[in-house]
Amino acid sequence: MGTKKKFMDNILDQIEIEREGYLSYKKQYGKYVLTFDATIYARVYDDVLYLLPTEAGRAFIGKPVRAAPFKNAERHFVISKEQYEDSEWFSQLVDITIDALITPKMPRKRRKLERAMAEAEAEAQSGSEGESDIKIKSDEDDNSI
Repeated sequence: MGTKKKFMDNILDQIEIEREGYLSYKKQYGKYVLTFDATIYARVYDDVLYLLPTEAGRAFIGKPVRAAPFKNAERHFVISKEQYEDSEWFSQLVDITIDALITPKMPRKRRKLERAMAEAEAEAQSGSEGESDIKIKSDEDDNSI
């Protein structure tokens, strides 16, 4: 038993969130994934809606029903028909989940720079007062011409 396009349209019709971006779904390996700006936040397998688990989502749901959408998969939150048909509740849950999944991450180069700066600052604080291991070569030190 596969999921029909009509079922997917019905689920998307229930979601009303106020954020810039694009909610959609796409077929993937014969099943469907729900996306927000290319970030997967839910899967639909055989007309069962599986929401990616987040701490914020768990807090909102309370005691979520969990199951793996396929063999060897991480367990997701199973959203019942009654839950996703409550448009206001379901929209809040989707918004909370998307927010948890797309938190901006610091670019790798910036993390390296900040780590190097923190290490240099720690080294400066732990070193002797005013002394440095760095030797600056002056023109007088250079005897070759």
